Amino acid sequence: MLRELVKEADIPVVLDGAGNGIKSHRWITDNIKGTTHRDPYSYLASTGISEALFKLDILNGLEEVKGSQITEAKVMINDTKTIPAVIIDGRIHVQVRDFAELLGLKVVYNNESEITKLYTMKY
Repeated sequence: MLRELVKEADIPVVLDGAGNGIKSHRWITDNIKGTTHRDPYSYLASTGISEALFKLDILNGLEEVKGSQITEAKVMINDTKTIPAVIIDGRIHVQVRDFAELLGLKVVYNNESEITKLYTMKY
């Protein structure tokens, strides 16, 4: 339902990403403020739906995902840091933002070129 609504409104089918798209209360709390809600992720986890799977459901639609073989996984760097991932039909999917954070990089999305770039964080 959410996926169809954003398509009708001509909003990008992207959850909690940079630029326009669908924003969860958690994203708003972390980036804009004005709310303390962190849903829907804890509720979805209580029903067995991971954040990664929810994002894929929104991106691909439930029918497309149902026909695929999905396995939840983690990507590990240097045997210490991990981020959530899913394997769909043998391909590993991670969120670019999670991957960048794991590597200590900043994500910048350019709406005009539709290119996401990763930059070294300068402190």
